[in-house]
Amino acid sequence: MNARQKAKHYKKKYEELANMNVPHFEVCESGTIDTIRFERCYPVALISNPNTNIRQILVKDLAYELARNFDAYTKFTSAFQPHSNQWKFTADVRVVKGGN
Repeated sequence: MNARQKAKHYKKKYEELANMNVPHFEVCESGTIDTIRFERCYPVALISNPNTNIRQILVKDLAYELARNFDAYTKFTSAFQPHSNQWKFTADVRVVKGGN
């Protein structure tokens, strides 16, 4: 392809891009993100033991830490249901959802 053909090719590509519709993105900046930090120190003997499943230990400790701070991020409501003679408890947990 010579220089003239390349120029025509790239001019055509430029015109195609110039005529394309630009997608519109909505950015939601109304909320804040809280971070719960998880830090633990484990002895070297525990980590170097081949029978130790460190991932299982980390998941268990992280779940405990989340449960300990859960109340700050949860809204609880209750309502009595007379037709079934029961109390209904609802918990709404606030989370940040990522885009697709």
